Amino acid sequence: MPYKLISHGTKPPKELHHSGTDTLKIFHTFGDAIVMKDELNAITVDNVHWEVIPLSVEKEK
Repeated sequence: MPYKLISHGTKPPKELHHSGTDTLKIFHTFGDAIVMKDELNAITVDNVHWEVIPLSVEKEK
């Protein structure tokens, strides 16, 4: 199942995109998504934090 990262603390919440493009960054394993989430949360200096969610969550709405 593919996963994506979504930010909390921003209005509206934002999805993580590839640098310099408008393409959604998709992680093919939960482990890969967690590693990126931890790296981003470690360098965040404000109230924004990232969460891993299945890519299918948006498709179900």
